[in-house]
Amino acid sequence: MAASWADVARQMPMRTDVQIRERWSNVLDPSIATHPWDAEEDKRLMAAVQKYTRLMPGDSQKRMQCQWSAVAKELSRTDNQCWRRFQ
Repeated sequence: MAASWADVARQMPMRTDVQIRERWSNVLDPSIATHPWDAEEDKRLMAAVQKYTRLMPGDSQKRMQCQWSAVAKELSRTDNQCWRRFQ
């Protein structure tokens, strides 16, 4: 049976279950790509951003809402990696 994040946190008293989950999800998970971005991945990033971005009525281009977690899942990257690369 897999341990919950709370179970893991009990073994690490200086960290909360949320901190442990975030560290795993954004840094330690071996499925996260850490190699340098290449041209093909940049194309996939742009396509995913278009797919998951919506402009709400009355909003300007500066206020577009992008689902970075969905973009990240398609690229096997973190949402932060994708957002930073897109900027």
